Amino acid sequence: EVVKARQLSAAIPHLINALAYASPRVVEAIGEVLRDFTGENFDPYADVWAKWWKDNKERFESNERVKAGKNKRRPADTHFYGLPVKSDRILFIIDTSSSMKLPTKNQNPAEKWKPPEGPTTPGDNDAPPPPPPPEEILSGPKIKVAQHELKKAIEKLPPSSMFNIIAFNTGVFPWRDKMQKADEKTKKDAQKWVRALEPKGITYIDGALRLAFRMAGLASFDKAYPTVNIDTIVLLSDGAPTTDNIDDVDKNGHVKLMDKEIILEHVRKWNRHRRVIIHCIGVDMQAGIELLQILALENGGKYVDR
Repeated sequence: EVVKARQLSAAIPHLINALAYASPRVVEAIGEVLRDFTGENFDPYADVWAKWWKDNKERFESNERVKAGKNKRRPADTHFYGLPVKSDRILFIIDTSSSMKLPTKNQNPAEKWKPPEGPTTPGDNDAPPPPPPPEEILSGPKIKVAQHELKKAIEKLPPSSMFNIIAFNTGVFPWRDKMQKADEKTKKDAQKWVRALEPKGITYIDGALRLAFRMAGLASFDKAYPTVNIDTIVLLSDGAPTTDNIDDVDKNGHVKLMDKEIILEHVRKWNRHRRVIIHCIGVDMQAGIELLQILALENGGKYVDR
């Protein structure tokens, strides 16, 4: 145990140095490891951890110097429905089925909230994402709220980020065929496309996820490929999953639902090495909530009700 502890301690300065250069997703993972190793609870900023190491390295019987300055690829302050998204390769998947025409039932409390800055306090890392600020809680059709939230998230993406969008109902409709750089012109084009979305049809989640992992690339399920094109998916839906066949109805005339276990098994295959995080947002969810909860749980993400 003593040898193991020394080996872990020896890794700390190297992890701190890596914070300055790693991608946002890797930065978050390094931050979790540092918190586990040290018992401290700082956000994953290289300069914060470098200062801490300078003052505490003797505790770990180390004279190793840390050269890290500020993070070169600091995680973006991107939030979608109040959910923080730490990534520079993000795919947004948005439900545009007929039920998204309905008014939102969002009753989030009027809490004064803004994203935390600097080092976190104990417990923050496990806390569920807070509701959106009260001035940003909209009424009206769910699709209008979703469009507002998505346009706002796109606006916050730094130029170094890559992103794309998939809308789905009876079919699956990508904004672009591949990931795009988040420059100002491209973000404006994306926001214009989002504004034009019209809800109709049913809820073909399986098809949207299938296309998403095709875009992510072979690395999501084959270790021979070192990187993925997409490392974070944010999936928003308000209903239970169906197939893409609007004529496949039950005796009551309702479109038949797709077995959630089939979808989950597909994702386990497509994301075999869990290189893609999946966050899920349920809007006024009733039926279908379990699928989104399990998708997030099994793929390193968070599920939130909105």
